[in-house]
Amino acid sequence: MTPQDPNEKPLTVSQLTRVLQDVVPGLLEGFYEKVLEPRITRLIDERQMEFYTSYVEPRFQKMIDERQMEFYTSYVEPRFQKMIDERQMEFYTSYVEPRFQKMIDDKQTEFLDSQVEPRFQKMLRVQLASFYDDYIEPRIDDKISIALQEFRSEMNMRFDDLYKKFEDLQQEYIFSNHHLRRLDLRLEGVEKRLSLVENHLRRLKPPLNS
Repeated sequence: MTPQDPNEKPLTVSQLTRVLQDVVPGLLEGFYEKVLEPRITRLIDERQMEFYTSYVEPRFQKMIDERQMEFYTSYVEPRFQKMIDERQMEFYTSYVEPRFQKMIDDKQTEFLDSQVEPRFQKMLRVQLASFYDDYIEPRIDDKISIALQEFRSEMNMRFDDLYKKFEDLQQEYIFSNHHLRRLDLRLEGVEKRLSLVENHLRRLKPPLNS
């Protein structure tokens, strides 16, 4: 046997098959179908599997992922997001918002009762006192002074009327006294005349016993 040249290329399967067909035609009958074809088929399957797993599958998977992502972002995500938003809004309006609103109302009421109302009451009292001192009291004093002045004027007018009536009554009283005195004098004169008439009648009539 001659040593093999290291630069010599090894024979391929097809070259080896042609050589064998030329050299030993009788030996190759049924050898291809029984030995070579299964091995070649297995080799082709392995190469196809390797090509599929190393080249086709990643690109196909990438394309599938891109299509799935596109389908998800353009179709699934908006509808799913809309459904989530609707459910969240429904949950918020039916469950969260009433409880949160109740909690806010309770806190606001507590804050109003404990913090705002006392300070507001104090501020309101101070403002009312200042408003009363600066605005109402001077006007009340003015109105009271005006009312007192009017009352004094009215009372003075009424007292003047009363004084005038008293003066009229006094004059009537004096006039009545003067007339009464004249009547008294006339009555005294009448009594004197009656006494004179009685004396004269007594002198004219004799006594009954004589």
